Amino acid sequence: MWGKIKVHGVTLDRYLSQGRLALAKEKIELQNNTSLPFYPRWLIPPAQLRESHFQLLTLVVTLRDSQLVGELLQTGLFFGGRRYKVERF
Repeated sequence: MWGKIKVHGVTLDRYLSQGRLALAKEKIELQNNTSLPFYPRWLIPPAQLRESHFQLLTLVVTLRDSQLVGELLQTGLFFGGRRYKVERF
């Protein structure tokens, strides 16, 4: 069963430009030994993000494995050299 998580504190300048969510997807898959069915997406629409002054924001990630969702809720999600706090979406 699929599940979604919110990943808090993701660096906006690293993943906002075009093609960068593909990079985030690749890093999440490689560093967590999983396959994501979709690209991660921002919790706030990208048009609003460009106008904001935020540096850290939240990504929504869809996972195919509900057991992995449970594990990540306890341990956090590691990618891009950092461990991120997550919660169920």
